Amino acid sequence: MVSEERQAVEAHVAALNHGDLQDVLDTFTADAVFRSDGGTAQGRVELAGMFDSVVGDARPTTILRRATQDGTRVDCRMTRRFTITDEHGRVAAAHDVEVRAVFTISEGAIARVDVDPLV
Repeated sequence: MVSEERQAVEAHVAALNHGDLQDVLDTFTADAVFRSDGGTAQGRVELAGMFDSVVGDARPTTILRRATQDGTRVDCRMTRRFTITDEHGRVAAAHDVEVRAVFTISEGAIARVDVDPLV
């Protein structure tokens, strides 16, 4: 059986891959904090500004590689796959970025996530 915390992370990854901003925002609590090397956002308005550039047609694919849970925290290794297609829709180039994302879940939603690139 998959825990509520793991389900919240999987729902977030699915929302990112689906590419709808509202679906992504719905995976967070109202006052959630997102921190990465690109900055920090708190609350739905700031999160919308941060995620607006990573949804839609040009979005990368997010692949959940591993998830380890400790209470309400889920420590994940993820791949963000960026692709460029040619005029025929074929992949012309791809680049993977490996990240560690530590999610804190509250009542089935993401209350905090800290994302750091893996070198």
